[in-house]
Amino acid sequence: MNVLLSLGNDLASSIALRYLSQQAADFPMTIQPLHIEAEDKHFPLGTGWVKNTWKDTVVSSSEVEINNFIHNEIRFCRSLSPAITRIGDGEKQILKELQNGNYQLFAMGLLSSFSSKIFYNLLASKLITKSSCPVLLIKNLRDFKSVTILCKKGMNIKKLAREYLDMYGKASVDLQLLHVEPETDSEQVTRSEQVPVYLQEIGDALATEGCVPKILNTLTGPPQAIAEILKSQGMVVSSFNKTSDTKSPFFDILAYVPTPVLVFWS
Repeated sequence: MNVLLSLGNDLASSIALRYLSQQAADFPMTIQPLHIEAEDKHFPLGTGWVKNTWKDTVVSSSEVEINNFIHNEIRFCRSLSPAITRIGDGEKQILKELQNGNYQLFAMGLLSSFSSKIFYNLLASKLITKSSCPVLLIKNLRDFKSVTILCKKGMNIKKLAREYLDMYGKASVDLQLLHVEPETDSEQVTRSEQVPVYLQEIGDALATEGCVPKILNTLTGPPQAIAEILKSQGMVVSSFNKTSDTKSPFFDILAYVPTPVLVFWS
């Protein structure tokens, strides 16, 4: 699996780099760090050799800085490629690299927040709406030992299960399938081992591929409380329809959960 990792010299990038390196130790993965140096008002104008020389100097300096950052965070990761450094608009440069490269996943650090606004703003950004790759939002550093696939009625769960298998089917994790019924007016979470038929069918289909779910459950309750229950998971997986899905109690769970979130597009 080829992964494009947006990388800066900050805490969110540090967490993302460490988390992906942990995944890479578990199954085959190639991580391509991409660092974007933003243009600002101090950049020289024009298109001549002065600006080109300046760009070369900035890129060279940034490459040294970002590679030192990587070395300080990760002493050795055989899956890590040399960092790419570019100058320009962050969204445009990332989308260009995703379009030109052979990537199956785009990953970025996104520090966990008590507000859902950051999550929804990101889903509405050009970076997400124009990206064909699934997106891994790495909010915190977690041990990659357990994964929850978050489901709801009406979701194309068969497509989601197939995409998860194609990407993470070889990962050595405890897999949980979870049907959720968020209720904003309730005060506590209730758990039931009785699950919808569709969830049991998907569980059986995953098992035939050698990816046996350990737990199949239904959770009902307020989104933030459900997110709190999932906080110890190594990764939470779900899907989002860019054209029809909007802010909802279901996606509030993904917004509030303080663990890495993998979003596929339905």
